[in-house]
Amino acid sequence: TTNSSSGLTGATMNNPRAMAVSKLGHLHVVDSTNNRVLRFAGIPTATGTSATFALFQANLTSNATGTTASTCNLPYAIAVSALGYIAVADVTNDRVLIFYEELTAIGSAHAALGQVDLTTGTAWASNSATNMNNPTGLAWSGTSLIVSASSMSRAMRFSPA
Repeated sequence: TTNSSSGLTGATMNNPRAMAVSKLGHLHVVDSTNNRVLRFAGIPTATGTSATFALFQANLTSNATGTTASTCNLPYAIAVSALGYIAVADVTNDRVLIFYEELTAIGSAHAALGQVDLTTGTAWASNSATNMNNPTGLAWSGTSLIVSASSMSRAMRFSPA
């Protein structure tokens, strides 16, 4: 496409940062400034294709922020595991939100890494084994999730219990 204008619709974005294809073949695009992840029915083949819904928003024309299981504040990265888990780096809330299954409609994250629960977004003054500060990089290695950020000066590995 030759259009580079930002927007807030199902077919436009504002500062897309990352993308991943789910186990079911759906394209997920992190639309950072609009505080959402657009989910497309597949890989779009035409300009102007609309997403089917947006993670973290009530509809395709909202860009509210929040600190809940169904909201975020500046998503930055996304990664999909071989098992189909989806991880989204929620930078301003200093956490990574995890979906244990691919959503087929608007829904909530199942877990949060870097915070004590799904409704906390504390900016940590010091590093520990469980907190994070502005996560921006994600990668799955088997069932372990690797999280990095320059502000943390480290990479962290989270493995299932």
